[in-house]
Amino acid sequence: MKFLTKSSWKVTKSFYIVSSALIILTFLYITLYRDYMARPCEVAAFKLSKGHASLITSLGFVAVADGGGTAEILRNVGSELSVFDRTIDLMILTAIEPNRIVGLIELMNKYPVYTLLLPSWSKATSTKELKELQETAFENGVPVLYAQAPADFHFAHGLSIKLLAPTRTYEPSKKELMSQVFSLECNESSVLFLSKSTKRLQKFVVETLNDKKYKTIIHHTTGAASLFYDGIITVFNPDTIVYSKKIVKKSIAMPEASEIDTSIAGIKFLNIAEKMVRLIP
Repeated sequence: MKFLTKSSWKVTKSFYIVSSALIILTFLYITLYRDYMARPCEVAAFKLSKGHASLITSLGFVAVADGGGTAEILRNVGSELSVFDRTIDLMILTAIEPNRIVGLIELMNKYPVYTLLLPSWSKATSTKELKELQETAFENGVPVLYAQAPADFHFAHGLSIKLLAPTRTYEPSKKELMSQVFSLECNESSVLFLSKSTKRLQKFVVETLNDKKYKTIIHHTTGAASLFYDGIITVFNPDTIVYSKKIVKKSIAMPEASEIDTSIAGIKFLNIAEKMVRLIP
């Protein structure tokens, strides 16, 4: 039987130490590359059994816009967070609806959240879910920021989020007052989030920002309650439109009301009701 000598044991031990260190460093590099360098800016939009959600990630920065469902959003967002940093920098609520709030409450109870961004008019609004969201933020020490469009929020690496409508000069209906349109500026391109905005509110956005180019437009709606203003396409000329199930072009009262025409040349239409959509602006 052949035994290791003292010197050969030292060499073997050193080999295993160096090999283990290289494996660990390789794992760390791959993970960090995935979480930071390889994902300078990314948007994931997904449909949940109740509601929708969008996840914005950029070099360690994480923002969640709306959150329906409970276990689903925990699973979707949790799988996108870095293994080294399980925190959410910003939560954005775009509409006072239960299926946009309940998931945010669950996320806040599970992960550290740095800021909750609520529309200014939500101060005077009282619903069971909104009250629970505000109370959960207070209990977890999450600062709540109430803001009204137009407002810009700038973050690291040139990323910014802009609240676009409704503004103080716009006279919204009760339904429009409960919705918020915002944009993401990243990598010298823009993503427009229409949320639950009405056709009239979308028209206001078009008229206000008619010199702007949005590479991607995300419209979270599942029925005819939200109308899609045709000028959004002709004026902003997007490369991609992300939608969920049904976006109505005409007035709901008109018999020719139909889903958006997904055959428009030069535009990629992605339905999040079919699968999660991941975009790099």
